[in-house]
Amino acid sequence: MNKLYNRNYALYLGIISVSIVLFFTIFGPKIAPHSIFMALEVKYMDGDVISPPLQPFESMAYPLGTDLWGYDLLSMILYGLRYTVWIAIAVAAIKMIVGTVLGMFIGTWKKTPSFIIAFEGAWSYVPAFLILYFCLLPINFGSVLETPILIAYFIVIASLVGIPSIVSSVRQKTAEIYKRDFVLASITLGAKRWRLLWRNVFPQLKESLLVMFTMEIVYVITIMGQLALLNIFIGGTIVRNDPVIYLSVTKELSGLVGQARDNLMGNQYILMVPLIILLITTISFSLLTAGLKNKFQSDYARMPWIKTGIKPKGKPSRKRLGEKRFLNFSLHKVGFAILFLLFVIGGILVHQYSDSKIGVTNENEGGYSLALSMVSDKEFTVKEEVTVKNQSEDKWEELLFFAPRDIAQIERNEITVNKENLPYEIKDGVYYISLPEKWQGENQFDVQFNYRMTGIEDADIFQDWYFALAPFKNGKWSEATKDNPYVQHHHALLSSFKVSYDLQPGYTFISSAIENDKEMVSIDDVKNFSFSIVSDNWDQNERVTQKDTQVRFLQQSPSLEESAEEEIITVIDYFEEAIAPLPFKQVDIFISDNLETESLPGMVILNVEEAQDSYMIAKEVAALYYASAISQDPKNDSWIGSGLSHLAAYQYSVDQGEESKQQALAYLQEELGALEEHVNGSQVSNTNIIEVKHEAVLNAQPAWKIIELIEEHYGYRGMSPEEVGEKYLSSFYEQFAGREVDTEIFLQFTRDYFSVPSGAFSRWLNTEEVGT
Repeated sequence: MNKLYNRNYALYLGIISVSIVLFFTIFGPKIAPHSIFMALEVKYMDGDVISPPLQPFESMAYPLGTDLWGYDLLSMILYGLRYTVWIAIAVAAIKMIVGTVLGMFIGTWKKTPSFIIAFEGAWSYVPAFLILYFCLLPINFGSVLETPILIAYFIVIASLVGIPSIVSSVRQKTAEIYKRDFVLASITLGAKRWRLLWRNVFPQLKESLLVMFTMEIVYVITIMGQLALLNIFIGGTIVRNDPVIYLSVTKELSGLVGQARDNLMGNQYILMVPLIILLITTISFSLLTAGLKNKFQSDYARMPWIKTGIKPKGKPSRKRLGEKRFLNFSLHKVGFAILFLLFVIGGILVHQYSDSKIGVTNENEGGYSLALSMVSDKEFTVKEEVTVKNQSEDKWEELLFFAPRDIAQIERNEITVNKENLPYEIKDGVYYISLPEKWQGENQFDVQFNYRMTGIEDADIFQDWYFALAPFKNGKWSEATKDNPYVQHHHALLSSFKVSYDLQPGYTFISSAIENDKEMVSIDDVKNFSFSIVSDNWDQNERVTQKDTQVRFLQQSPSLEESAEEEIITVIDYFEEAIAPLPFKQVDIFISDNLETESLPGMVILNVEEAQDSYMIAKEVAALYYASAISQDPKNDSWIGSGLSHLAAYQYSVDQGEESKQQALAYLQEELGALEEHVNGSQVSNTNIIEVKHEAVLNAQPAWKIIELIEEHYGYRGMSPEEVGEKYLSSFYEQFAGREVDTEIFLQFTRDYFSVPSGAFSRWLNTEEVGT
């Protein structure tokens, strides 16, 4: 019983609780259910009105409730906890490092100057809180300084204010140790001062310094809480008028408590939830401090049988001469190993969970292996094998494939599933393959198509030329995209492709991928695999961009001037610098009077006339990013890729100078004018594609509206409009490359980026049905 009573529970609880706190400081933003900029808006659900503020546990989507404006408390805590803890650790670390070095050095002096002792005594009576308050007051409210600068300013001032107290404590401890016999013996043997400090004095101080470090963390968190009571929030304070309210920029815990203190008389949970988390954080480090103190007192108790007034907690753990303690087995080491493994495994799971939340999640997967054989200059045979994976919990009764499109003629020979012929039905260009009952619980199917393509012409561009697996989500298959003037491709999964080919002499295979060998190409994470077979009549020229991307120009006749070719390279160089390297290692540029301008994965097709227009070139190159590497359902969301491509083309025009910028604006305004005249008003961009009345709904309108957002809100990000636009485009691509996005995801990202509500989009997007 005494053994159980004498356990150092403070140390165990402190280590576990601090580990949990540190885990959430690292991974908290990844598991936050909402963005700190996304507010709950009034809406109707199941006949009830849902509006902020929500009480804790009133909604599963907001487990800790929302504040008065609808912002999720749990998300703000998970985002803000890292600021509270890491800022406190940074201040404590600086104070301990500088204070320890100075204190140890001064402690070796034979006599400490009286002015230092006097300063230490006087400084100990000065409240650090007041110094910080008056230093932060002039710059913290509505500051033009960026948040990292304000945080660094607080860390520096708080460290400078706290260093003297650390110097005083370390100086006194060093002076006491310096008088001991083993130090005097080292001095007699000729040891220099620095050797004495680091080999004799510091080892005697390290336990005390560790305890002081954890105590300082608690002290800094306390100071941050005191400042928050006077609306001094670390990282900046946002001031809103009518009524006057103060908001924390970083959402760190003390700031959340400070900004919520007006809720003491009503909606107390808005104050109590962050306050409880702040207290738990403080108590965690306090328990660790107490536990470390108990451990070190037990380890260094020379005569535990003599009553000294301090009863050690736990069994003393002393190092024996020559003993390799790390290799010895103990329950403590096993416990630390388990805790470390849990930390790592938890981090991996959180990373996988957060990664799975990015973009639209489809519940099936398809891998393609296609073999093309050129029978003649107008005829091909195709053997297509598709590995279909069911990643949902549903049992499939059928498989859906979209039939090839834009092929002059196709002759189907055979369709098998798992090497068996199965019945199928063709309806509106969709193949419904019925699965037998014995296979309906399976998770993988091997589907094979054998067919013949005829009527092929030189340099035909093949986009939807194979049987494409339909996406499966929320218990149903995606619908086929009906023929319309604006979108000519199906809703396709981002898939991997391996394509082998056998061509007749005099022809070249041009595709979305770089050739891996003579007769095989492959590419991953593209929504479709496009290719063309061109004869030797086409002139070919290869160039390399500044980022080493291969660019191949193909022309039927050398009609394109060298200056236009340079313009295309300039456009690609700009995007690779401003956004990201192109998603394809090689890009093929077709230029011909007989082809319509469009962009496909890894391929850009330009009409000769439009190849002279820098805006059109930029728009088609940008589509490689936003319409090829990022997938959208063409039924309602094709406007995302098209609109962002036009926005990127505008950003390129801005970079080229004022004249180019005005030409881009004139083009967008002309398109919007045609839209207003054509539809007698406006039409939302996420309209069903078959109901779209003018192409400007899908391209010029979203680009123009985002430009307006940039012009209105660039000041909040502390950058120029050009920089904000480029950063918006690069951030969007970085987050969603190789993913599928929809209108809901676009809204979440753009609202967060510009800190605007959904109402900012209501004039050009249907936000009411998003997510339904």
